[in-house]
Amino acid sequence: MKKRDKTVMFFAFAWLIILIVSFKLNTNFFENYDYHILSFIRNNTHLTSLYKFITFFGNTTTYFYIFIPVGIWMIYRKKGKKFLYILAAILIATLIMVTIKNTVRRIRPIDFFVINQGGYSFPSGHSIVSAATYWTIYRINDLKNTFYKVFLIIFPLLIGFSRLALGVHWPTDVVTGLLLGYSVSSVVKYKYKKDLI
Repeated sequence: MKKRDKTVMFFAFAWLIILIVSFKLNTNFFENYDYHILSFIRNNTHLTSLYKFITFFGNTTTYFYIFIPVGIWMIYRKKGKKFLYILAAILIATLIMVTIKNTVRRIRPIDFFVINQGGYSFPSGHSIVSAATYWTIYRINDLKNTFYKVFLIIFPLLIGFSRLALGVHWPTDVVTGLLLGYSVSSVVKYKYKKDLI
């Protein structure tokens, strides 16, 4: 595994522990920053319809609608192993997200809601799963098309930002989700490359 990936994973783990301890001790350090950043974003965001469209691609059910036909196509093209690794990234990210959400049980920023959203806030499920999925696709495929490369890198960031623009997550939820998603994609990529040897 590359040193960069190990560094990001270590930072993600340390960041996660610090936040969880802060939440459990009821300190206001991160909450104050979260509130001011989210207030700024919400006061300067006006493309609500666009963000609703973007956030749709981070919904768990959307992955099934997209990746079932994609999986069938990949298996038909004899790329079934790659599809299994992408599916593994989705499942691992989802398991991590559900475990942390039900452990921390952070309340969503209800006062900022543009759309109704149930469940707990930390970490952002849209961020962790989209980062794990799209960045895994990018990292295990030898892509030639620059547009696809840029899209796969940027899209999880847009999905994460859409959650802030719609007022359903705190900034630390999204940042943590992206870091954890990157970590999942790093592990999956490492296992995939190792499996090819």
